[in-house]
Amino acid sequence: ATRHAHLNWALVDQAVVSGANFLTTLIMARFLGVEAFGIFSLAWLIALFVQSIQMAFILTPMLTIGAKYSGEDADAYYASLIPLQVGFIVLSVLATVAIALTIGPAIGMGFVSLDLARVLSSVVATTQAHEYGRRFCFARGRTEVAFRIDAIRYLAQFAGFILLFSTGDGRADEALLVVAGSAVIGVATLGGDFPSTSWRGIDISRTLLRHWNMSRWLLPSALMQWTS
Repeated sequence: ATRHAHLNWALVDQAVVSGANFLTTLIMARFLGVEAFGIFSLAWLIALFVQSIQMAFILTPMLTIGAKYSGEDADAYYASLIPLQVGFIVLSVLATVAIALTIGPAIGMGFVSLDLARVLSSVVATTQAHEYGRRFCFARGRTEVAFRIDAIRYLAQFAGFILLFSTGDGRADEALLVVAGSAVIGVATLGGDFPSTSWRGIDISRTLLRHWNMSRWLLPSALMQWTS
């Protein structure tokens, strides 16, 4: 049982994530109303689209390349990923705001305002950070920590939904803020359990090149999947 404990944690964690996403959709459909639920769904799809690019460029290569390192080399490799992830978050936030305010109204999504674009960008940033934190824990063999931050995130999220809808009908932007806030709470609990890294000997450019060599095939696949 101990030998396969990491597999057990991974399965339980996946069940929590899948179940929570399913329940979130049901709750939003039930309490937001048709128009607000449509706005929430479109915004959430954008966040998931950005996460698919994150998965192709950062997370999937990390799980493959990181397994080849050990000791100080592994610590340095994982440390070099942090600037890449931060940079990707910044670029995706800027792109989200710019695209939402330009393309949105052009295709009939006149409801996209600067305030909604800001809320959407916060969801894009925080859900990426949370996804990176949980995948990072899986890569370093800390599956129980990954489960904990996921469990805390979704418990906080459902508590936020209960509070939101108990005080009124709720709006799409408010529901998105609950999602963003709960993602922050989840990843913040990582704290001292953040797996070890070492800034000594890091080579960001080498890591970027290795990830690109793999993701240049994964990225078109992700884009084709979403386009279809």
